[in-house]
This record gives sequence, C-alpha cells and structure tokens, in this order.
Amino acid sequence: MSLVWREQLSVGNDVIDNDHKHLIEIINQAELSLHERSREKLAEVFGELESYGNDHFVREELIAKSVSYPNSDLMHKSHANLLIELKKLKDEIGTSWTDQVASHFTSLLRDWLLQHVIKEDMLMKPWMVKYPPNYNPCLQQTHKEKSDSGKDMPIDQRVAEEFDQPGVTLQWHDELTVGNDVIDNDHKRLIETVNQAKSGFQEKNHEKLVAAFEELSTFGSLHFKRVELTANKVGYPKVKNLQDSHIKLYIKMCKIREQTGSSWSDETANHFMTLLRDWLIQHMIKENLLMKPWMVKFPQKFNPSGYQPEKTD
Repeated sequence: MSLVWREQLSVGNDVIDNDHKHLIEIINQAELSLHERSREKLAEVFGELESYGNDHFVREELIAKSVSYPNSDLMHKSHANLLIELKKLKDEIGTSWTDQVASHFTSLLRDWLLQHVIKEDMLMKPWMVKYPPNYNPCLQQTHKEKSDSGKDMPIDQRVAEEFDQPGVTLQWHDELTVGNDVIDNDHKRLIETVNQAKSGFQEKNHEKLVAAFEELSTFGSLHFKRVELTANKVGYPKVKNLQDSHIKLYIKMCKIREQTGSSWSDETANHFMTLLRDWLIQHMIKENLLMKPWMVKFPQKFNPSGYQPEKTD
C-alpha cells in the first residue's frame, strides 16, 4: 500500500514539508518498482534519491540553523550517516541490481522516513512554528546575488525555487524548450495552470484549485497523446518510458478525484500541489527534455497531431 502524506508529519515549514512529501513519492516509486521487479526503474529511483538527499540536507540544515534549532549539529551527523549508507548501497549495486540490493534499498528508504523524518526531524517543530510556514532563508539573497547565481543554477532547481516560494509566479525559461512548438506551447499552458493552482493554494481558495485541477484533467490526457505521437514520429527511442510516466500521472490525478468527493480538503490540496511539483520537475524537465536531441532534427513547427491551439481575442 502506498504511503500517504499526513499533516501530522509536518514540521511547520513549507520547504522541508515539500521535501518530505517528495521523499514519500520516491519511496512509493521504489516500492512499486520492487513489486514490478523492474531493476531499471529502481536504478532511476536511486539516482533521484541521491540528488534529492544532497539538496534536501543542505536546505534543512540551513533552515534549522536559521531558527536556532539547538540540535543542528546532531542533524548534520545524521545526514552524513545517511549519505554514507547511500554510498555503501551504491558500491553494492556495482553494475547491476540484485534482489538483495533492491530489498536493502527499500529498507533504507523506510528507515529514512521512520527514523529520520518522523523521529528526528519532528524535534525541530517547536522552533519552526515560531516562524511563518513559508519561511525560507535559502531564498534570502539580494537581487544581484539571485541574478548572478541563477545564471549557473540548473533549470530544475530554478523552477523548483519558483514553485516553492509563496507569491512567486512561475516563468517560462528558454531552457525548458524541447524544440517543438506544439509541446512547448502545451508546457507553457501547464505553467499557467500551476500558477493558478499556486494562487488558490496560498489563498486557501478551493474553487481556484478545483478549476486548475479540471483544466489539468482535460488538458493532460490530450497533451500526453500529442507528446507520444510526436515522440514516435521523430524516432525518440524511449516512448514506452514516456507512456509509463503519463499513466502514473493520470493515476495520481484519478486518486485525487476519488479523494475529493464533493469538496476539497486541505490534505487533498497538498496532494495536488505535490503532484504539480512532480509533474513540472520530474516529468516536464527531467523526462521531456531528453527528447530534445530528436526533436531538433525536425522543424520547430512539426505537428503530426494536427493540433491547433484555440485563438484568444
């Protein structure tokens, strides 16, 4: 059974809570891959965890120190131990995954959640709640520092910062283009929908959230078909991976619809925002951009689906 985020897991800080929600997503992906006996997917999840772990630990330690959490040194040691365990596991893997290594990996993830997130990170809460939930010293730079550092920051990190910072509107960046106008326009529309959802989430306006959800439901399935058709036509070799990813996103949307019933709860809103973050960072950026070398061999206006966006006055 998939793990589900609960408000009882909140440490009182949006940045850390969003990171922990993403960890739960990673654990669920690992459990599913293990159930499907897919070593390739497990290896992908492991790579995602490596990237997540390093970035999350830096953010968490900075925030802990900023709120004067007295056990930040112990937290650093705990993080160092988890990174050592990851390194040991990576050495175990070598060039292939065995059932024993796969089991070791999922055990590490469970321990990470139970021992570190629940038993250790929750100790920070009395210090965190003295600050606003959106307190984020990671973003407290001068405008010039942001401008200078942004030039070298990977696009997934830039978009993640825009998503995580309250009141900030996500922007389209040239680095997001896959080299095809139809898909790029779809992705721009996705960003507009995410901004609508962000606004509704921050205002606790469930009507806005529902409108964004319905827009995404209608847009998503049609977009997936356009992406898969175009990827097929340009000879992209990993269309099956795209299809699998699209199915997972669709299933998550269906689960949210099942949860809502006739009204949206704060928990459902949190699930929806976690899904949107995953859709943007993990799918649109980390997966769709892999198509670019194949897309750029064709004209930007290449449109095998024949889709034409509706013109607005």
